[in-house]
Amino acid sequence: AYSYTERKDSAIILLQAAENIFHKLNDKKKLATTYANLAFVGFIIADEGMSSEYFVNSIDLFKETGEYAKPAIMLERLSQTRRQSQLTSSVLRYLTSALNLRKKAGITIDIASPLIYMGEYYLYDQGNPDSSLYYCHLAQEYVLKSNTKYLVHRSDKHYNGNIHAWTMQVMGDCYKELRQFNKALESLGSAERLLDKNNPYERCFIIPLKISITEVYIEIEEYGLALQEADHGLVLFNEYEKLTMGIDEKWTYGSKLYKIASDLNLKFGEYKNAFNHFVQYSIFQDSLQTFYNDQVRLKFHIESRSLEKENENKILKKNLAIQELRQEKQSLTNLLLLSGIGLLLIVLAFVYYQFRFCLLYT
Repeated sequence: AYSYTERKDSAIILLQAAENIFHKLNDKKKLATTYANLAFVGFIIADEGMSSEYFVNSIDLFKETGEYAKPAIMLERLSQTRRQSQLTSSVLRYLTSALNLRKKAGITIDIASPLIYMGEYYLYDQGNPDSSLYYCHLAQEYVLKSNTKYLVHRSDKHYNGNIHAWTMQVMGDCYKELRQFNKALESLGSAERLLDKNNPYERCFIIPLKISITEVYIEIEEYGLALQEADHGLVLFNEYEKLTMGIDEKWTYGSKLYKIASDLNLKFGEYKNAFNHFVQYSIFQDSLQTFYNDQVRLKFHIESRSLEKENENKILKKNLAIQELRQEKQSLTNLLLLSGIGLLLIVLAFVYYQFRFCLLYT
């Protein structure tokens, strides 16, 4: 419960206490779940080192207990921590493993989850809307085969597990990037209608939809409709701010909303509103820049540690090779010594035999 409030430190203390208890009891399932919760808190507070460590521990333990869905969830979350820290080289490997585990678990709707994460990766990280659409359509096929729009085993609170709405939003953003604006509005509108407005965890995800819809209206020069969507997004933003699952999301969406609203109000001559929105935009932008700077430092730290570990392994291998050479040299020396002693004994035996032979005949 604390992990969904400002008291993340209390959540960590309690979970680490649980970790110690379950470790002593050797209860692998509950220990794996505790690791998963610690990893999730690390993800929320943007501590990539903490989240990655606990994710890996959780995955290993879940696999030991014969689970399929839960290690898939951990792999999906781990891929997101990598994206968050801009360490994207291993994202597809994690998601491919998650997809295989989801298929083994055999729940059709859940197979869509890693596919839509792949769609997000290609669109938002690689700037490739065509590849993203391919995975979105694959995800949509699994969604339409199911009689529900909710994931059974969800990897986080993203869309409260409403995979259908989530898929439609990513598809809408793909069409926006491809400048197919009618399809974009259709997909984004479908995503908004699929969300449960009575559920605060789903209602809050209307905000990124509002941003995307506003951007489409700006592209087609429907500025009145764009301002209407932006204003609605700002009304909802305070609620979203309290329910956000990632620190950077609050600053990212806040920054975008206020900048768009400021520009649109300026266009309509509402200078006071434009100024006030720009002030708020500056505050969120500064917070976002600080966050990104921290992520760059974290990435540098992780890469440095990895390089340091790699160098340590190289030195260790080199030392082992030197030791093996020394052992081989020592073995060869011993062999030569024994051979020399043996040869010397043979010579001495021959000399002794000759000496005795001479004595006998004299």
